Amino acid sequence: MMTAAHQVAPSIGWSLRYSHARVEQLDGDVAQERRLAGEGYWQVGAWRASLSAAHTSAAALIDPGAASDRAIRLSAAVSFQPPSLPGLAVGLRIADPDRLASSAFLAPDAPLGLRAQDQARGLLLSASLLW
Repeated sequence: MMTAAHQVAPSIGWSLRYSHARVEQLDGDVAQERRLAGEGYWQVGAWRASLSAAHTSAAALIDPGAASDRAIRLSAAVSFQPPSLPGLAVGLRIADPDRLASSAFLAPDAPLGLRAQDQARGLLLSASLLW
């Protein structure tokens, strides 16, 4: 994986990421997955917003008949962390996952397998509280 990032201004930045993975399938075949993604973000005070687009190859671990033929994926997120409650964060994210095994396993919180939310498009509301 290669990543390039630049902070244009104190509140605006972008990143570009390329990944290439070789995935061994259960039948012994080997498939390759590629992903090129760009993300822009804006952050001011307690608010943060981001928009990302990714161009992806076919998923190695998904049945070709069931796989979506869309190569471009878009996602967006907005989050709020109030200064008066530093442990609280609330976010809203529109997700369009690429369903690549390499994306799921390279994530910072990589699961032991592919989760349902890694496979479906949706609008996700999240809240977290740290103490």
